[in-house]
Amino acid sequence: MKTYDVRVFLGALLLFCVIAGGCTLWYHHQSKKLADVPVSPYGFGPYPPLPEGWGPETWNNISANHELMARVEVKLISQGINVEGSAMEDGLVYPIIKGILYVKWRTYPGPNGVETYISDTLGHPDDGDRIASIKEERGMDFTANDIPSDIKLVPFEEGGINPYDFLGLYKDK
Repeated sequence: MKTYDVRVFLGALLLFCVIAGGCTLWYHHQSKKLADVPVSPYGFGPYPPLPEGWGPETWNNISANHELMARVEVKLISQGINVEGSAMEDGLVYPIIKGILYVKWRTYPGPNGVETYISDTLGHPDDGDRIASIKEERGMDFTANDIPSDIKLVPFEEGGINPYDFLGLYKDK
């Protein structure tokens, strides 16, 4: 097709769109579809589909960090992981999953040399209650060996999820 023919064709198409309103109608339909999709006010894009039982109010008036935590929870649930909440520390999301306890370890000099103990925990409240009652019963003799086998101890530095990497989001520096 010659350059002249292409220009004539494009001009005729443009004239048809203007007269018939077809292009405007198509554009209006497409932009209306895009406008109906709720989008993050923090630049994270459209909200993901929510799991059963979650309402659209999930996204109402939340901070950027809370939105990141919710998005991580939604993605994990879509992968079949039973997440019951999350926490954020130092920019990492810690999903709350029954049977997983995030721990911080500390060492101190003891009568038998250097001893290690759990200084901080984060996890499902039921797991925390079980550990607390065992700790209360064992007192100073409490060790990691006293943790029930159905509770997995995960060091904080290994358990956090970088939400930007996990969700494929770009982070402004």
